[in-house]
Amino acid sequence: MTDEPDNLILQHLRAIREQLERMNETQASGNARLSAIEQHMLGLHLDAAATRERLDRVESRLERIEKRLGLIEA
Repeated sequence: MTDEPDNLILQHLRAIREQLERMNETQASGNARLSAIEQHMLGLHLDAAATRERLDRVESRLERIEKRLGLIEA
C-alpha cells in the first residue's frame, strides 16, 4: 500500500517535469523568433536611414540644378 502513493507522486512529478521541459522549449523557440524579429527591424531601420540620406542628397542636387537654371532664387 505504501508503494502506491509514492508511485502516484512520482507520476505527477514526472508529468510536471515534462510540462516544464516543453514550456522551456517553447520559450527558447519564442526567444529565437523574437531575436530574429529584432534583427529584421534593425535592418529595416538601417534601410530607411540610407533611403533618407539618399533622398537628402537628391534634394540638394535638385536645388542646385534649379538655381543654375534660374528656376528659383539663389
